[in-house]
Amino acid sequence: MQTPTMSTSMATPAKLPSPPSLPIARQCCCHLLQLGRRGGAGVARASAKKKNPWLDPFDDGPDDEFDYRGAFSGGKQEEDPRPPEDPANPYGFLRFPAGYNPELDSLASKVRRDVRRACCVVSGGVYENVLFFPVVQLLRDRYPGVVVDVVASARGKQVYEMCKNVRYADVYDPDDDWPEPAEYTHQLGVLKNRYYDLIISTKLAGIGHALFLFMSSARDKVGYVYPNVNSAGAGLFLTEMFRPPTTNLADGGYNMYQDMLEWIGRPAKGVPEHPVPPLRVSISKKLRAFVEDKYSRAGVEKGKFVVVHGIASDSFANMRSRGDDDCLLPLEHWAEIAKEIRFFTSPHSLTQARLVLHLHFQLGTDCEKVELKPKKWWCLGSSEDNGLKPLFVIPHQKHSEEVEETVGKDTNILFITTPGQLTCLINDSVGVVATNTAAVQLANARDKPCVALFSSKEKARLFLPYLEEKKGCTVVASETGKLIDIDVEAVKKAVKEFKAAPSVALAQT
Repeated sequence: MQTPTMSTSMATPAKLPSPPSLPIARQCCCHLLQLGRRGGAGVARASAKKKNPWLDPFDDGPDDEFDYRGAFSGGKQEEDPRPPEDPANPYGFLRFPAGYNPELDSLASKVRRDVRRACCVVSGGVYENVLFFPVVQLLRDRYPGVVVDVVASARGKQVYEMCKNVRYADVYDPDDDWPEPAEYTHQLGVLKNRYYDLIISTKLAGIGHALFLFMSSARDKVGYVYPNVNSAGAGLFLTEMFRPPTTNLADGGYNMYQDMLEWIGRPAKGVPEHPVPPLRVSISKKLRAFVEDKYSRAGVEKGKFVVVHGIASDSFANMRSRGDDDCLLPLEHWAEIAKEIRFFTSPHSLTQARLVLHLHFQLGTDCEKVELKPKKWWCLGSSEDNGLKPLFVIPHQKHSEEVEETVGKDTNILFITTPGQLTCLINDSVGVVATNTAAVQLANARDKPCVALFSSKEKARLFLPYLEEKKGCTVVASETGKLIDIDVEAVKKAVKEFKAAPSVALAQT
C-alpha cells in the first residue's frame, strides 16, 4: 500500500528567523490565516479583483491593513534537497519505488505553496504546442527545481522532443469529447499517482473537463473556461480560471496563452514579476544527423537550399494553426516562387585583393609573386548553377507526384511529418519560405531568415508580434484578405535576399 507524502520537518526542523515586533497572539493568527487561505493569500496583490467567486463568495481579496509578514512567506522556492548517498548501500538513498519513500518537505514549502511537480494539459496540434514552450520555460524560472509533465495529443507530443524542460509527455487527446472509458480512467489514474502540486490546462473547460482536472487530486487546478454559458459550474472545481474572448483560444495568435503567462509570472513577496521568455527550441545531435542524411539523399547540400513549407493539403501533418483557416497555398503559386529561388548566378570572379588575401592566409603564398588571371579562377561556393535549390516539404507521400507535375521532375522533395525533423531541416537551410504554419515559428526560434506569407496584415501582426525585433523575418501579406490572391512578385523580391552559405574553393581551368 502506497504511503502519502510525509513531511520530514520534524526530523530536520527549519530554523525560524527572529520574530517581528508583533504580539504573540497576532503572530499566531498571522500564520493560521496564511495557511488557511487559498491561491497564495500570503501576498497582497495589486488588484483586489476576485478571480474565482465559486471558491469563496465572501472573499474580497487580501486585507491592506493586515500584516502578512511571517516566516517563510516570501522568496522563491529552493530546489529539492538530496542527502548524500550511502556508499555501503548499493541502492543509495531514496532509491525506492515511487510512493514508498518519504520526501523531504519543509514548512516553508507549505507556507509558500511551492510547486514541485506540475502537469500541463495542452489542447491543439503542433502549432499550439510549439507556442506553449514559453509557458513551460516560465514554470521552470518561477519555481526552481519543478518537474514538468505534459499531456497532449499524438501530434502534439512530437513537439516535446525539442523541449528539455519536460520530463514526461503522455498521449491523451483532451479535445476528444467522447473518450473511451478505459482510456479516460487510465489517464486519470496516471495523474493521481504522480501527486501533482499544480495542473494547468489550455482546453476550454466546461463542468466535464473541470471535473477531470479536479479528480486528478492536484492541489491547484488552473485552466481556461468557455466565455459563454458552457462554463457554468466549471469554476467550482478550479482554483484559477481564465476566460478567452472567443471560443477558439488559437484566435489569440502568438499570445494565445497571455493570461496564463501573467498568472504564472505574477509578483509575490520577495519575488518580482517574471518576464515572458522568448520561444526557443533545442534539437539533439542524433536527430540532426538523421535529418542531414535524409535531405542529402533528396539531392541538396547543407546551407544551399531553401525550405518551402505550406503546400495545400488535407493531411494532419500540415502543421497549420487553428486560429488561421486560410494558411495553405496551392502548388501553382509555389511553382512560380520556386523558379525565382532557383535563380542562375554567374560565376563571381574573386577580386584581386580577396584572392591575394586568401592565397596568403590559406595557402601561404607570397603575395608579391601572385599573378592574377581572373579568367582562370572561379569561386565554386555553391552547388550546380551556383544557386540555391528549393526543397519542398510535403506532409504526405501522395503530394510527391503533384509537385513533380506542377513544378518539375527535377524538383527536390522531402517527406517530413514531425516538427523535430522540420526544425533540423530549417536549421541546416539558408532560409524558409512558408505560410502561417509551424515552420514560421520554428525558423524564428532558431534565428533563421524567413519569408512568411499571410492572408492579411492583421493575421501577420497577430501571429508575429515580435516582427520588429526580428531583422531576418519578412512578411508578405495579401491585400484582399485571401492568401490565394497574394502578390507573387513581392514574394519573389523577398526571396532574393537569401544567400548561400559561404564556402570558398579555388579551381583552375
